[in-house]
Amino acid sequence: INLSHTAPNPGSIRTLYEDRTGNLWIGTDNGLFMYSAKDNVSMPIHSVGGRVSAITQTTDGMIWICTEDGYLYKLKSPEERESFYIKKDFMAMDATSDGVLWLGTKQGNVYRYLSDTGELTDYSASTGMTGSTIYKIVADMHNHLWIGSNQKLTEFNPRNGAYRNYLTSDEELILNRFLPRSAYKNQHGIIYWGGIPGFISVTPSQRLESIPQNVKVHITNI
Repeated sequence: INLSHTAPNPGSIRTLYEDRTGNLWIGTDNGLFMYSAKDNVSMPIHSVGGRVSAITQTTDGMIWICTEDGYLYKLKSPEERESFYIKKDFMAMDATSDGVLWLGTKQGNVYRYLSDTGELTDYSASTGMTGSTIYKIVADMHNHLWIGSNQKLTEFNPRNGAYRNYLTSDEELILNRFLPRSAYKNQHGIIYWGGIPGFISVTPSQRLESIPQNVKVHITNI
């Protein structure tokens, strides 16, 4: 697929997404393209511009695109779209099966976006974010979110607010750091995260489904 045959200045490819009908959506730092494997044809989506950072599809079939320039696009078709300017440096996005969009920013914030009302809610504190750029968000089969930054992978359950962290400093984690946007969820729900010097696989579970209990801290030594 040579995008320069489609547009004079396509830009560098930043993200890829294959929708449920087999179309490949290609986000670059200069816009959006769609490639049809069935017809072997690629085309620019002129209604979407800017530095595309993430693409996903909700259960109603809508394609959503976010850009680092603060725009959120909803595509009903390549020609029909809605745009929303939110003034955030979006870097990552995925949708849970209930149609809710979850977005991550360059400043390390996590937001929930309700597409039917346009409500944007900051979940950064709830997910334990500390300001590191969020490069990838993946929703698993249990609607838990996996939030990836350079040195940390966080699993978050939006239903009860529980989360846990996997750090590159942990001995059991073989990676020195995670690579931006290097994640893939296969047809069995297993998520692969790429980094240096290799990659890890994550099998989602329901261990975060229990209701967190308030814990009283006892100081035992100083």
